[in-house]
Amino acid sequence: MTKTKSIAGSVICLFMISVILSAFLNFNITEANAVQSSGTCGDDLSWVYSDGTLTISGTGDMDDYAYYQYDEEDECWYWYIDSEIPWEDLASDIQKIEISQGVTSIGKAAFYKLQNVNSVTISDTVTNIGFAAFYECTSLIRINLPESVSSIEAETFYGCERLSSIEIPSGVVTIAEDTFFNCHNMTSITIPKSVKYIEDYAFEYCDSLGSIYYEGSENDWNEIEIGDYNEHLSQAVIKYGTDDSEYSASSDSEDDESEAYIDAAASAESDDSADDNMQDLWILLLILAAVVVGILIIVLMVVRQHSES
Repeated sequence: MTKTKSIAGSVICLFMISVILSAFLNFNITEANAVQSSGTCGDDLSWVYSDGTLTISGTGDMDDYAYYQYDEEDECWYWYIDSEIPWEDLASDIQKIEISQGVTSIGKAAFYKLQNVNSVTISDTVTNIGFAAFYECTSLIRINLPESVSSIEAETFYGCERLSSIEIPSGVVTIAEDTFFNCHNMTSITIPKSVKYIEDYAFEYCDSLGSIYYEGSENDWNEIEIGDYNEHLSQAVIKYGTDDSEYSASSDSEDDESEAYIDAAASAESDDSADDNMQDLWILLLILAAVVVGILIIVLMVVRQHSES
């Protein structure tokens, strides 16, 4: 009798340990999947992530997340990520970015390598876009820049390989170095008369650029100081002045492509989320199966020992 009670006690202990282990593993899975979805990104700015959309709201300038440093050995400037970007852990989930009224600048490297972003809305209170702000946002096809923007820093759209067209706001004076570097699919761009400088490598590897809509005259264009490695500008057809009807026709076809890609990206994101949930479910089922099998083995051992005794 004492032996039977001892075995029964062992069974109960093993069962409790199995339950605790299962709960612990489940907690770890849940905790691993829990990612911060809000915080601050400026003195008076906050950010919130929900259902694929990153929203920046408040007043003032965004924080910068990168800095330039001169390398004396190489005799050139390099830039580095300065601190952890707040939404870095959500990089693969973010599809849309919304910059709300009141925000006055987009920080340096703010949306660095958010490679699933396909839609960006910028309020007309933004005046400056920091360098590398949209660096390698490889799913971005089009972006509308408000007329309030007067400064677009270097490498802003570096490696945005799906970007097909863009209109530079009329207050911008300089198209900075490497701004559109490696934008292979850019087919058209609108450049305002206010632009006086196009720096080195601004359009390097923009090998699909076929049309430039310049809002000034041919004489105005010839007065722009154009840096080295911008040969694709000279290969494109330049249309002087404005022709809204012709430009709109080009934009419509690009909008159709953009919408189709956004739908595909949303579908892919949904599939990824379903795969993650299914993976967690399988892990839990395996844990429960192991617990049940363990209990059955112990019960069979108890029954066998009881019958032998």
